Amino acid sequence: MAAGRAGGPLGSSQTAADRGDPGDVGVRRLSEVGLQPSDGRATVVDVSVMVLPRLHRATAVFHPDVRPFPLMIRRPRATGLWLVALTLSLGLGWLNPIASRALVVSPRVWALRSIDTMNWSKDHLQGDQISASEIHADISADRGAGANTVAIDVPYDPASSYVPPVTPGYEEAWIRAARQLRLHVWFRSHWNSWEGDYNFAKATPATDPGRQLGRAASVLDGRDTTSYLALTYHWILDHRSYFRSGDIFTPAAEPENAGIAHVDCGTPPCMFASVAVFNQWLQDSMTVDRAAFSQLHLDVRVGYWGTSGWLAANSVLSKATIFDMGVLDVDDYLQSPAALVANLTRIEGIYHVPLVVGEWGDIWSHGDQRPMVSEIRAVMSAVARLPYVIGFNYWRDTGGQESIVNAITLQLTSAGREVAHWFRMMSPVAPAPGRNLAPNPPSP
Repeated sequence: MAAGRAGGPLGSSQTAADRGDPGDVGVRRLSEVGLQPSDGRATVVDVSVMVLPRLHRATAVFHPDVRPFPLMIRRPRATGLWLVALTLSLGLGWLNPIASRALVVSPRVWALRSIDTMNWSKDHLQGDQISASEIHADISADRGAGANTVAIDVPYDPASSYVPPVTPGYEEAWIRAARQLRLHVWFRSHWNSWEGDYNFAKATPATDPGRQLGRAASVLDGRDTTSYLALTYHWILDHRSYFRSGDIFTPAAEPENAGIAHVDCGTPPCMFASVAVFNQWLQDSMTVDRAAFSQLHLDVRVGYWGTSGWLAANSVLSKATIFDMGVLDVDDYLQSPAALVANLTRIEGIYHVPLVVGEWGDIWSHGDQRPMVSEIRAVMSAVARLPYVIGFNYWRDTGGQESIVNAITLQLTSAGREVAHWFRMMSPVAPAPGRNLAPNPPSP
């Protein structure tokens, strides 16, 4: 095993984009090691890696928006790297902490194990809000299912902007419960005018009244204070108490649902005039929102957009957008495990980045637990075998046929215990799932 050397002068912040097209980057996951690149983009290191029985030269890319950081290795495709051990030299001054340590790639761990709360956190915002005690019990059940993160879907609009106004403090109640239970929060929503939720008029660059998408430079230099980019940037700065390092922030969940001209307009008019405008806005959003969290001295992951599996599989996302994302989060509702695996494999083959299954819960059994358990088992066991999938967000805990928490008792159902099995199996402290991919039989 040989020590690595920086791909430029010590202390440089050379990025993968400077070294070539990131599209040929192969992905292997690192175990949690706490490495901290100094800039907001990926950092490149030339390393020697020992893959028994041969020594290989490679290029490692540590991206700050992946926890744990992935090891992205440029290599001949014929080289089959599964377990890689490497030692970084003490001289890598741009890494914090500065240390020499062995890193082992673990291809079967879900660093992100999340459960979505949308039905209760968003759909009950107006009129029949869930009580604080019920919120705590619901998130406690999610934690009992092995989640390390809960997705909270309250829109970014102030309570006073609704008609009639909603009771303030609802989002704070969800965040407070998550913190009390030592969970990270995935802020996974958008502005109500983005799609026209809660009787808000949909506002686009083409409507009157409308709202511009915005550009990063004009937001960051203060010229733009009214676009979607600017609103979200200032919302982050105005809500410092909501966030903790390790959280995830999605500027506009499932952004294509607002409409991309010549692709799928959703509910007209289209928010994006073209695929190019769509990609530029995603990149600008990540730029300005990361800048906001940097001002707050917080390490919050930005992106995790939840684009559809179809959109990702059909190359609508540009390589520049993917590189800025670092992790591609896709909502892929396919009931067949084989079809889901095939689509995820196709997506990884196009972009070569770590994937997160951002929503899955394609179950239509009307709450019948036995088929739910079987389907969850089949899908999660199949996805668990994919080394490039680093996270899973189950849709959803309460409020639908897919729910895994009983809305009356606020306890996990049999389906919830099946999710718990796989979340435990795919946690860093669990036995390697390759040695035990068969779950215990669910209780009736």
